[in-house]
Amino acid sequence: MFLYHSLCSKYLAVTTLSNCRRRHEYVALKVYVHTSKYLREPPFYDHISRHLTNTKSQYERQNIRRVLSTFQLAGPHGIHPVLVCEASQMSLRDMKTVFFPNGFEESFVKAATIELLKAVDFLHTRAGVVHTGMLVFFLEDGRHCICSLPLDIHPGNLLLGLYDNNVLQVLEKMEFDSPVPRKPVSDSRTIYMSRLGKPKEGPMLLSDFGEARIGPGPHGGDIMPLEFRAPEVLLYVGWSYPVDIWSVGLTVCFLSSLYW
Repeated sequence: MFLYHSLCSKYLAVTTLSNCRRRHEYVALKVYVHTSKYLREPPFYDHISRHLTNTKSQYERQNIRRVLSTFQLAGPHGIHPVLVCEASQMSLRDMKTVFFPNGFEESFVKAATIELLKAVDFLHTRAGVVHTGMLVFFLEDGRHCICSLPLDIHPGNLLLGLYDNNVLQVLEKMEFDSPVPRKPVSDSRTIYMSRLGKPKEGPMLLSDFGEARIGPGPHGGDIMPLEFRAPEVLLYVGWSYPVDIWSVGLTVCFLSSLYW
């Protein structure tokens, strides 16, 4: 197994796994902190599983990042839930930061927006799910909040997918031939330098459903970063599917803008 660390400080572990038919594929491992007590993402995928097809066609994937399996990992401080996700490339936020600091071309923004709207339409009309939410971290007593993280739709959770999983063989070979620099910071933790690769053409995948809400609502509570909140959230009148559309508009502004 080798590690790839993105610019947004999220770790992507890419490894070769085999299924019962001994077919090998590259996957991404999403490892939760051991203090995670309430996981919404596995129930979300259970909910939408009957709506997702098994086809690899770029026209029928619904632009939703797939979870292939789950398991638990024992760490030095506790048990970590792990999601086995389909592998992907960098997020559109990282892609813009590195390769397009002045903003994407209009044609790319239009194409990405169409694919994002397909994903949101699937969530709203077929699965009955609102993507956005606020992830709250609690101390181990489960009662005291230490911080919260907005998980609305934004370029950081829009991933560039892969039409051909085998293109990651190049990354694997590079890692074996010339491992990235690394530094042990404790007996149980090592940090790795990022390995940057030029992205290939692929489908746009909406990810991070850790705070998705099943059902139209109206739902309550603070969501989204304060400066970008939808009007109904600011007015405390309950929110539903429209807040995702509000986030889509903000995302389009980010992708096409020099700033932000």
